[in-house]
Amino acid sequence: MLIVPTDNDPSGKIYRVHEGRAEAYLDRRDEDGKLLSVHLSDGIIVCYDSPEDGSYRRTVWIRDFEGKTLYRGELPMHFIEGKAEHIRHLTVASTHGDSDGLIVNYRISYDRAFAGSGHPTACYLVRYTFTESGLAEEELIRYDEFSGDRN
Repeated sequence: MLIVPTDNDPSGKIYRVHEGRAEAYLDRRDEDGKLLSVHLSDGIIVCYDSPEDGSYRRTVWIRDFEGKTLYRGELPMHFIEGKAEHIRHLTVASTHGDSDGLIVNYRISYDRAFAGSGHPTACYLVRYTFTESGLAEEELIRYDEFSGDRN
């Protein structure tokens, strides 16, 4: 079993429970020493790096439980094309996956000009499949809180 202390744990470690003890197993820092936010799922570790410039783009480092890198790079986000300039805040609400790919639940707040008179938040469930050339993206569902539309 793997466990991750809080995101701001200064050790930067992912721990493995082995013979009744927690032992340091993998690091969740990038090469520059920056701590990455971690989601554990079915046999994979997903480390997110949120941009410091406030942009919505997310970079991920996906490894299996042995530490082998399955994908490292920017997440494709074609599902927000035509809306990106209206994004005020983007959050990765949850991540689930395995050695075939992952599903990310995004929660996005838009500016009022884009959203109209309702609540300017939309949720997107997006599947990413590992391919030889990177990640294939598929929007599964969108729920717009400000319009009630479900696709």
